[in-house]
Amino acid sequence: MKWLNALVTIPPDLETDRNEKIDIGKLFNDVQTKELTIAPTKEAVCSKYYTSRLDSLRMAAVRLFHSEIISNPLNKITVVMNSEKSNRLDIKADRHIHLDLVLQRSLLELLLSYNPLWLRIGIEVVFNVQLNLTSNHDLYGMTRFIINNMFKSQYLAEKYSKFSQQKEYLDKLRKHTVKNFLFVIFFLDRAKESRLIKQNPCLFVRRAPFKDSNEILKKFASLVLANYGDIIRMLRRFDFILTHKQTVIDEYDFAFKNLAVDLRDGVRLTKVMEIILMRDDLVQKVRVPGKLK
Repeated sequence: MKWLNALVTIPPDLETDRNEKIDIGKLFNDVQTKELTIAPTKEAVCSKYYTSRLDSLRMAAVRLFHSEIISNPLNKITVVMNSEKSNRLDIKADRHIHLDLVLQRSLLELLLSYNPLWLRIGIEVVFNVQLNLTSNHDLYGMTRFIINNMFKSQYLAEKYSKFSQQKEYLDKLRKHTVKNFLFVIFFLDRAKESRLIKQNPCLFVRRAPFKDSNEILKKFASLVLANYGDIIRMLRRFDFILTHKQTVIDEYDFAFKNLAVDLRDGVRLTKVMEIILMRDDLVQKVRVPGKLK
């Protein structure tokens, strides 16, 4: 039990080269005198690792955000939204997100489907800020920021403070919300596919109602957009293409907790052999759940 957990445990220093051959005999001898430690998930390891190394991740995120694969589609979206003739990304006239608490809750549910570490980086790079949070799991702090800066805007409220400017204010605020929501989900999709975070943890939390970037987009469109039609097809014209879909294997917990059960688990055993053989293509070939006869 100790040896198997040690074998599948991700090194706390994510810089460690996992391509070096593991001396499984030495590892077995080393863990015998140690306390049993259940292997943590890669999400937990990554969150802890980036507690003190967040600045390096932020710099990598900024470089990716300004790269052509992300900046070009987002610039096209910005042009479309700024066009007075275009209404393809308009919010429904009866939707006032800054006042509608029920709608805010629905949109927050979509955003909180994301792994908190991924979401934090996405928000920071899109809004060009550094969130002052208590940890990478500070959902309260992120929620408060989203409500005050994505669903509302102090800058727009001050700029269009006159009563005669209320219609223009609401129009600008709607576009502000749509643009930033689209920017966040597009950046996170591309960042995940680019493996921006070491060990590439899950993009979505396990309990999330949506674990597919396109499903997030479609749900957002159904909640707020007017006459959006096939939103995926429409945005594809601007190279705004989402691809990530989280699978059961992505979420798999490889820790060994009960040998009577876990030694009959083909996925865990395949992971063990993948590590011993220094390969990274075996687990993805496993069918989950297994086919019952």
